Amino acid sequence: LICFLLHKLAGNLAKLPAKDLNWLAFDYLSARVLYTMVYMGVKSEAASYLRTGIWAWSISVPIWVLCKSANALQGPE
Repeated sequence: LICFLLHKLAGNLAKLPAKDLNWLAFDYLSARVLYTMVYMGVKSEAASYLRTGIWAWSISVPIWVLCKSANALQGPE
């Protein structure tokens, strides 16, 4: 939840397009819902690798937004 809030705040502070922020919020929340579903249903070791991949996808969204926000705030070089 903290990652979600931070990436939304950073994106708004950097004045990233609202359409992009909304899409990325949807992407993050979808990944977290999918992760929860897989987490509750994992019965094998092979499926646990899928869960790890979904987790990596869900955590990469806020990190990407934070990097994009930092670049936008830095301005042109």
